[in-house]
Amino acid sequence: MRWTGVNHLALVTPDMEATVRFYHDVLGMELVATVGHGDPNEPYPHRHYFFRMADGNTLAFFEWPGVDTGPSKETGAPAAGIKFDHVSFNVPSSRDLVELRERLKSAGVEVTPIVDHTVLWSIYYSDPVTGTSLETSCWVQDVTRMPYFGDPDPTPTARRIQEERQVETVKPTIDPAQFEVPGQPHVPVAI
Repeated sequence: MRWTGVNHLALVTPDMEATVRFYHDVLGMELVATVGHGDPNEPYPHRHYFFRMADGNTLAFFEWPGVDTGPSKETGAPAAGIKFDHVSFNVPSSRDLVELRERLKSAGVEVTPIVDHTVLWSIYYSDPVTGTSLETSCWVQDVTRMPYFGDPDPTPTARRIQEERQVETVKPTIDPAQFEVPGQPHVPVAI
């Protein structure tokens, strides 16, 4: 089986207008489809909107007016009864990550400093409409092309896979020219 990405991740919003303003206007994800809500080609009685992230990859929302989307949770922190933690959107470079961080701050959205996760750099924030935990990342080393196994004590199956693939555990080297972040220290915050 070959996968080509995420067709769509479906989330729920109580306010599609506010969701469009955040995802299209602030995050810059192009609104590419609006179905349902009386559309004769779509049987859903509610709105179902799609935002383009990359070719063939979208983020979708169902609008259920008045729905309680529940309390917000801190990204990456355990929460009872929660199976979904967060979704991470990919951007091509650290410059794009810095630009998005500034756009979020300008829109009044609380956003973390850039965090170093060894193979990727990330920022964390929440959807101001639903409270969904969000992350945006850029690869320092694209592990889909060059795997990285850094766990010093991996699970038995992970160890087997690492050995079968003969993957070396080498921390990525960062090309400062590629990942230079104007106005910020070279190395982001590590967690």
